[in-house]
Amino acid sequence: MSRCTLRAVFGWSAAVWSAALCVLVLWMSTGAATVQGQHIVDRYQQARQLRLLDQLYPQSRYQEAEPMALRMLALAVDSLHQTASAPPPTAADSNAFPMERMRALRRFEKEWLEETFADTKWSFLGPQPRRTFFDTTRTIDLRARLEAHFDAPTYAVADDLQPNRDDFDQFAYWFVVNDSIPVVVSDANGPRDRGLIVATERRWRDVLPEVREAVLAPLRETPDRAPYVDYFYDAVDARWYRVGYDGTDFFIEPVARRQLTRGRRPPTPTP
Repeated sequence: MSRCTLRAVFGWSAAVWSAALCVLVLWMSTGAATVQGQHIVDRYQQARQLRLLDQLYPQSRYQEAEPMALRMLALAVDSLHQTASAPPPTAADSNAFPMERMRALRRFEKEWLEETFADTKWSFLGPQPRRTFFDTTRTIDLRARLEAHFDAPTYAVADDLQPNRDDFDQFAYWFVVNDSIPVVVSDANGPRDRGLIVATERRWRDVLPEVREAVLAPLRETPDRAPYVDYFYDAVDARWYRVGYDGTDFFIEPVARRQLTRGRRPPTPTP
């Protein structure tokens, strides 16, 4: 074989190998990017889940909740994943948690409820993969609806001025259902978030979505809102805020710490 022929063959082979190498590198990088991208998504969701749990329930009795609570609080509403809309609840769904009576507890009943339910083992329901009205509505709006239907919350951060305490960030409503079942409704992560956290005793954990639907049904059925004001501490900004609804608009505005008095809730605006 002549030198020219060898040059032509090896020149062609080099081009082929070069192209093949490029294809292989591209394929490997694309596959790696896909795997890495999914890994980042999983790590992101895991980090958010752990951060929320640590923020809501650090070193408290709520850590006794069964692993089901972790799965139900998976925060699958992240925009990194698409999820289907949930169908409206059916009669069969509502019958899974038969509610005959429900009473919202007032602020002065806090000591009684803490004593009565001190040994309760809790399960929690946060944002769900199949999104509903209670997962997508802004917390600041849901708080106004709670005010309209159940008056002031049982607990507000103004009561003790302890932000990011071991159970609630901004507010909590306590209910007693059927004279013996405790249900707690609280903000998920402050006024800028969406949805609510619903908790009840562990024996009802398998029907927690139905518990939420039964207790919070009035918020969906009527759009009534009432004026309210809460305090909220944003750990990211390291600032206190007044948040609420004045009868027309929602607001979040900074407030100086020196203006806050422990145990004194902010006055409700007159619409």
